[in-house]
Amino acid sequence: MKLIVDYLFSIKNSLNIPVSRRYVVERPIGQEIPKVIYQVYSEHNLPEPLKRNVDSLKNKNPNWTHRLFNDESMLSYVKSEFPEIYPYYNRINPAYVACRVDLFRYLLIYNEGGVYFDIKSGANKPLNEIIRIRDLYILSHWSKSEKKIGHHKGISNPNGELQQFHILAAKGHPFLRAVIDNVCNNIELYNPIIHGCGGLSVMMLSGPIAYTNVITPIMDKYPHRLSLDHEELGVYFTCLENANSHHVVYKKMHYSQLNSPIITQNFVVNCIFYSTNRIKKFIFSLLTKFTQ
Repeated sequence: MKLIVDYLFSIKNSLNIPVSRRYVVERPIGQEIPKVIYQVYSEHNLPEPLKRNVDSLKNKNPNWTHRLFNDESMLSYVKSEFPEIYPYYNRINPAYVACRVDLFRYLLIYNEGGVYFDIKSGANKPLNEIIRIRDLYILSHWSKSEKKIGHHKGISNPNGELQQFHILAAKGHPFLRAVIDNVCNNIELYNPIIHGCGGLSVMMLSGPIAYTNVITPIMDKYPHRLSLDHEELGVYFTCLENANSHHVVYKKMHYSQLNSPIITQNFVVNCIFYSTNRIKKFIFSLLTKFTQ
């Protein structure tokens, strides 16, 4: 039974293959991490918990610029700065905000350099104390106290996923170029009948699995600093009290609960997908239950 589950998962996880095509125009690597913080929220007005989080980040970093993007400004930015990538970005189902934000953060920091944090994430101390003079890219794993997090099936790194709720990098870094190429290639390859929908599929297509599995093989080739514990580095994943607080601050359905294709499809593929998806999910969950 376990062999069947592993085989089905290998099919589902058939994205993130070596990319020969270059999707994004190469940019020269910067010499430092600029003092700019970027965050994203779908709408103009932030709920109070997120507003407090942003204010805390600003107060800790008074000599840094803070820029907040929403759905409209993200779309406009990608269209103007990355016309070669815009068609791929636009193919992502708008319901999958997380997937669009994944690709956007890679493009933004690749083009501008600086620090990206998810809107619920941040730093426990000033960024000037985290970032060193010669840092060009900072990577981290989950803290030792959270051993179970980030060790997804399909992650190639023995220490688990490389976190991408934060990206601290100089512009033009080759890690991000490789990740962008990989995500665009995944968009080309994605078939909802094979690769599914919802949380794990997003992590494979654009999220931490896609990010980790591309950077890990080339990590030794380019300048970076790696922290094996994000808490020791000085960053935190969420300002929310618990994982179930999502509905309080996000009006849109969490991507893990979505049952539609991540990438827009033609009529025929949609018909096959919707007619078979529930059956496939039931069989997969049943097989997984019996192999635990």
